[in-house]
Amino acid sequence: MVIPDKNLFLAATKEVINNFEGGYFHPQMYFVNPSKFSVYGTSGETMYGLDRHAGFDLFYKGKRKASNVRDNLKFIEGNKYEYKNEASRKFWTLIDSLDAKNKWEWNYPGGTNRNTLINLASEIIYPEFLRLSNIYLDENSQKIVYSNPKLLFHFIYATWNGAAFFKFYAKELNKAVKASKNVNTIVQDQLNLRTNSNYSQIRSTGEKMKKLFSNENFKIAFDNLTETVKKNSNILPLLVAGLIITGYFIVKKMQA
Repeated sequence: MVIPDKNLFLAATKEVINNFEGGYFHPQMYFVNPSKFSVYGTSGETMYGLDRHAGFDLFYKGKRKASNVRDNLKFIEGNKYEYKNEASRKFWTLIDSLDAKNKWEWNYPGGTNRNTLINLASEIIYPEFLRLSNIYLDENSQKIVYSNPKLLFHFIYATWNGAAFFKFYAKELNKAVKASKNVNTIVQDQLNLRTNSNYSQIRSTGEKMKKLFSNENFKIAFDNLTETVKKNSNILPLLVAGLIITGYFIVKKMQA
């Protein structure tokens, strides 16, 4: 089994951010204008879907000192937490050094620091994706996910959605694999789990993902992957999948 490498993961991360996740948000935006930012009432400082409060365990060691966003801000901004890894430290300290909370507008994409921040976001999420995969995906399920661009992208984005969603999708996938379902059926079932979700935001991502997967260039590339693997057993499917994600995943950005 070939595990997705960091370069492949970075390529997918860029598409997640470009097509599914927004730019910057700080809780003070909500405090100043709660009607405009009503859907962000429980959100912490966020960049590219990485929430400094809700996603605390991704960035920091230990436990949160406060469950309330406003209360927890004073601990975050007072540097009362120890970073969990170097990527998290670089990501958030860069944002802090740019005085983002005072100078950046809502949904600001990062400007000249965008590529640096996206690379760091990928470094943060990558180990979490592997951790969740090892916990919740059976070995046979991992093999299928790691070799199928659609399922791989779906579960990479599920890491952004959170451990509970990842576990839910993985549980259903494990059952489908044990039942020997066709891989195309499995992909469709996973999409249906998104589009039929009780959560409106997840339903929205499901519709966007359907558009992405039906993109003609993606379909052509996926067909080429199948044929290439059939003809040359020496070429690892995941390496070819990497080319797909890099070159064809999105030719032009999907409209929200």
